[in-house]
Amino acid sequence: MKPGKLGDRFGAGYALKSITLEITDEAVAENKVKTVLPWLLKYRGLYLDGTNVSNPQLGLSNNIGSGNFDTGN
Repeated sequence: MKPGKLGDRFGAGYALKSITLEITDEAVAENKVKTVLPWLLKYRGLYLDGTNVSNPQLGLSNNIGSGNFDTGN
C-alpha cells in the first residue's frame, strides 16, 4: 500500500493517525496468536467478515483476514 492511500484499501474516511514503535529486550513471543485468538484459524482463507472477496467499501473486517496474522502455520 502506498503512503497516504489508506482510504483506498479501508474505505473513505480512514486515515493513519499515529504509529508507536517500542524496542524492548524481551524475547519474541512466537505462535502466541493461536493462544490469544484461537477462533482465528476458522477464518483461514477468509476475511474476518466471513467472505472470501475483498471489497474496500465493506469496511475493515472485509479487508483483514487470518493471513494478516502470523499463526505459525
